[in-house]
Amino acid sequence: MMLGKKKVLGSLFRKDEKQKKTYEFLNQNFNEPRWKNAANKNAYALLSKKNYEGSAGFFILGGFLSVFNNKIIDYLLVYLLFFEFFMNFY
Repeated sequence: MMLGKKKVLGSLFRKDEKQKKTYEFLNQNFNEPRWKNAANKNAYALLSKKNYEGSAGFFILGGFLSVFNNKIIDYLLVYLLFFEFFMNFY
């Protein structure tokens, strides 16, 4: 998405019948406030399900790079610290 390949990404979802809604969503104009807000809501929904990759994609798609930096980086740091703590004791 950051490389401007949103249409290529959308075409991958078009091939799968189960992903029809995702394909239609990716074909929207994310410069409009309605679709920016929709991307932001999807990002937070995926974040609550601990789907960090999908959440990051929707934050980037909606243009919420500062939120992406704050939220995703914070979650990754927590997991890295937990892993480091775990590895030191076992």
